[in-house]
Amino acid sequence: MKFRWETEFKETEIGKIPKDWDLKPLGNGDFSIIMGQSPPSKYYNKNGVGYPFVQGKTEFGEFYIKTSTYTTKCSKIAPKFSVLITVRAPVGELNITKEELCIGRGVAAISSKNGDIARNRFIYYVLKGLNSYVESFGDRGTTYDSITKEDLKNLQISYPPPPEQSRIATVLSWFDDLIENKKKQNEILEKMAMAIF
Repeated sequence: MKFRWETEFKETEIGKIPKDWDLKPLGNGDFSIIMGQSPPSKYYNKNGVGYPFVQGKTEFGEFYIKTSTYTTKCSKIAPKFSVLITVRAPVGELNITKEELCIGRGVAAISSKNGDIARNRFIYYVLKGLNSYVESFGDRGTTYDSITKEDLKNLQISYPPPPEQSRIATVLSWFDDLIENKKKQNEILEKMAMAIF
């Protein structure tokens, strides 16, 4: 995998970006944005029947969704490997889906329209880098912090060419996987130490 050092930059409204990158809104047509909608609670269960259901940050793991709630009625489905973003307080938290799941009012799903997993990962890392900016959308003096579909659609994103997006996402994913594996190793070592003492 080859990377090149960027030497030429251009000034944009979000700062300097490489000259061959574009600045476009997230809602430019490359990605779909699905706002969640909660089904009635009478359809929820803990038996694994139906779709896994995510309402907000409480079901977010380190990188991936960890939910024990399911629903047999769903109107908003996040595709597999979508990026989930919290749209109600706390605003801007991110996670990735490992399977199709039902999303409630507290989250939105963002996914590449062509199903490209690497592009989804790329957007995950871009949004992670813009976290404090995205959080500021929720701080507009309303009773409850929240962001809208329009806020997400109009969010300016720097886009490198698609092959470079894939390379960036791959390298950052390697680091995330390494971090996750190290955390698991530490948990195992802690359990072993507790068992000894």
